[in-house]
Amino acid sequence: MAEMTVDVLVLGSGVGGLVAALTAKELGLAAVVVEKAARLGGSSAMSGGGIWLPCNPLIESTGVTDSPELARQYLAAVVGDAGPSASPERQAAFVDGALDLWTALQRWGVRLVHSWHPDYYAQLPGGLNPGRSVESDFVDGRPLGSLLTQLPPRVAPLVTLSRENGSLYRVTRSLSNFRTLFRATLRTMSARLRGQELMSMGRGLVAQLLLEVQREQIPIWTESIAAEPIVENGRVVAMTVMRGGEATLVRVRRGVLIATGGFARNDTMREQYSPHPVGAAWTLANPGDQGDGIELGTRLGGATALMDQAWWMPVMQMPPHGGMTFVQYERSLPGSFLVDSAGKRFFNEAVPYMEVGQHILQHHADVPAVPCWLIFDRTYRRRYVFGAKPPWITPRSWTKSGILKSARSIPELATQCGIDANGLSETVARFNRFATSGRDDDFHRGEVAYDLHNGDSTNKPNPCLAPVMQAPFYAVAIYPGDVGTCGGLLTDQHARLLADGGEVIASLYATGNAAAPVSGTVYPGAGMSIAASMVFGRRAVQHMATLDSRRSA
Repeated sequence: MAEMTVDVLVLGSGVGGLVAALTAKELGLAAVVVEKAARLGGSSAMSGGGIWLPCNPLIESTGVTDSPELARQYLAAVVGDAGPSASPERQAAFVDGALDLWTALQRWGVRLVHSWHPDYYAQLPGGLNPGRSVESDFVDGRPLGSLLTQLPPRVAPLVTLSRENGSLYRVTRSLSNFRTLFRATLRTMSARLRGQELMSMGRGLVAQLLLEVQREQIPIWTESIAAEPIVENGRVVAMTVMRGGEATLVRVRRGVLIATGGFARNDTMREQYSPHPVGAAWTLANPGDQGDGIELGTRLGGATALMDQAWWMPVMQMPPHGGMTFVQYERSLPGSFLVDSAGKRFFNEAVPYMEVGQHILQHHADVPAVPCWLIFDRTYRRRYVFGAKPPWITPRSWTKSGILKSARSIPELATQCGIDANGLSETVARFNRFATSGRDDDFHRGEVAYDLHNGDSTNKPNPCLAPVMQAPFYAVAIYPGDVGTCGGLLTDQHARLLADGGEVIASLYATGNAAAPVSGTVYPGAGMSIAASMVFGRRAVQHMATLDSRRSA
């Protein structure tokens, strides 16, 4: 059996694992990244790539001022008492680590731009609008060489920044929105003509980190499985890694970082931990999100927390293949609303996506709401992009497949959806009165910064409310999907695994979706999960560097 010795063994090639490996190199430690999939980047590379980064200098360019005190105040107000993973010590460690992470990213040549998203609960103490989110600038992936083929392929037709996407959904509503579409189209075509592999968002962020990993000659093993840990005197001293059908014994001097993601694609674990009607069929997480790292940590004595939670993301099924797609602007733009099986609205449809999933699942315990239904009309369809299709264009395959319901009247639409016709008719009438007045007396849609950011500022008097009056009327089923589970191994402020009694488990660390979140059951802003993964991946290795290489604690 082949053998090698490293200071830091990183399991997983998402952003948390890559930052950890780069931090190890920076601190003079030898690291290797082990990735079980053929593709690099995990769910990070498939994401919007935002980073919710308190106190980053780009905030100043928006005319807003941040401070560690404000950031801690905001997290305390948003997260509240969510258990040990979101303890004040962990929250403070995250905020303190954010500026350190920013400085490291600049040294590594990672180019970032401000996203212009508000903090998701900017109305609470410490919240900012524009908020603390940044994202990858455009990057050409060609310098990655062979590593480029190991990233997930681009699926969107245009290369955009996340801050541009809202304008694309509202493209017909203003000249400014149309200019955004023109710039994105020109950018994408120009890059193609120049032979560039232009990237942004999650792919761009992972690509920039991989470029630095490549420059530093840090080994990354794909299609490799960390099999059996070897434990001596209560600490992991080595792991057998199966690579290309052969076993390599990797001896570990400092520690093992579990950065393998959650268990969104593992139905057995989801059924074990979640009381909700959810499953792998509705997730947008990467196929490798199978819970391996969490199972490894628990076998070695690690405690878990918040295992019934996920980064909830409302999704709808779309033709021709019936795959799931994220529902964001569709539910926030004026002229649409969500109802349960009784035909009733039950929350503000424009709230942050994690909260949408929680509302659906909580309500479903009393009234069937999985799926719930997004209701809209001809006017809405003519104004806005829907399911990546331009306004006015509603493919016949959508209605023929039954995925999109279409009817000449509200009662007929209700019958097609299997929901209460009287309830839906009453809801339409009530919603239309709210839209006319500009005030949602039931759920206050369109009254806070996050709602307004995803609405249509050209729509008066409320950018998030418009009547549903013009036939044909439409409905599409909405499910409580996710972009990954977020419950996981319980860790301290140094990302060290903790046992049920709170004792530290020597030499084992976790970050990302393998670890229970520092934000508890709330998503404070765009890119919180990525930011926490990176901050605690870095903090883990910084702690390893303080240890005697002969023993970890």
